[in-house]
Amino acid sequence: MIETQIQPRVGEMFNRLIENDRLASSYLFYGPPGSGKWQAAVEIAAEILSKTDDGYDESSAMRVRKLVHPDLMVVFPMPAPKKEEEKREFINFFKEWKLEKPFLPVDFGRVSNILKENVRNFQQNLYKSPVEGGYRVAIFEKAETMPRTSFDILLKTIEEPPPNSLLMLLTDNFDRMPETIRSRCQKIRFKRVSPDFIRQYLLEEKGLDERKADFAASLASGSISRAEQLAESDFFEERDTAIMLLGYLLSHPLETFWTEFLGLVNLRDKARLENLMTIWQTLYHDLAIMLGEGDDKHIINKDQMKALRKLAGRVREFENARNGLGNILAMQKLSYRNINPQPAMFEIAQRLKEHQPPLQIRD
Repeated sequence: MIETQIQPRVGEMFNRLIENDRLASSYLFYGPPGSGKWQAAVEIAAEILSKTDDGYDESSAMRVRKLVHPDLMVVFPMPAPKKEEEKREFINFFKEWKLEKPFLPVDFGRVSNILKENVRNFQQNLYKSPVEGGYRVAIFEKAETMPRTSFDILLKTIEEPPPNSLLMLLTDNFDRMPETIRSRCQKIRFKRVSPDFIRQYLLEEKGLDERKADFAASLASGSISRAEQLAESDFFEERDTAIMLLGYLLSHPLETFWTEFLGLVNLRDKARLENLMTIWQTLYHDLAIMLGEGDDKHIINKDQMKALRKLAGRVREFENARNGLGNILAMQKLSYRNINPQPAMFEIAQRLKEHQPPLQIRD
């Protein structure tokens, strides 16, 4: 029985599909980062590869979860290896990371993509007979990082899959998947995780105190991985800097702010920039409540009321706060794409300064 606590409806759906023998050969799991796509794919693979004529083989399920089952193939982004030995090191690094930190994106510290060679190897192995049981299962982590030529290779496999095979493509960015792939896969949307679930996870699994768990869950935008990153960062220390920078932006000429900003924030540090945008998001959220005469119990930064009142005096109107929140959300969407952060951040700063309507970014 498949149990996916983060997305229970997905586990229930696949239990019915397996029970009724209606499993398709290719699925596209899409949704925001940290919404449980990887965990669901592994549990589905464990269920399928552990089924035997006599029932259920727990040892097979455990080997799937440890990513060592011979009938499980995992394709993932990695740096281009210089030697075969380095490739093996990348594979081991990925497995160890996923076992220790399953919700966090694997960070090789270098540009990583799904390599064409690995897609070809997957295709060849998928058509081989299963080593155990009757199925071969493949998981593509961050499938959107494949080059176009690799998608073409994958398309042939999707159109002519071998019998008793299952392919699960996982992506954080649905729009980056070619239409030829999207149209040929059964699509499963993963919704954002509830703040209550994230809070409980941080309390029970990560041992956070209630204040930090509440704060991280409220800022995570439905992403367990984002909540973990916030919990592991110097988030509360960075908040003081973020409040100062926003106040400086709203009270000084844009060029003066930009010089100060570049002196304090390294735009190449993606995690730091994401933290800054998340903090500004909470500040504009709180300002919208204050300027819109909303209920103060929904204010996130309750311990920063003095700073919020000062910022509210500079934002002045509810509509300005709403525009600011929209622009920050636009910057957060851009951060998941391969863009130059400097011009994007400058434009967002200008829009915040002038209280312009939100920059329109497609999901």
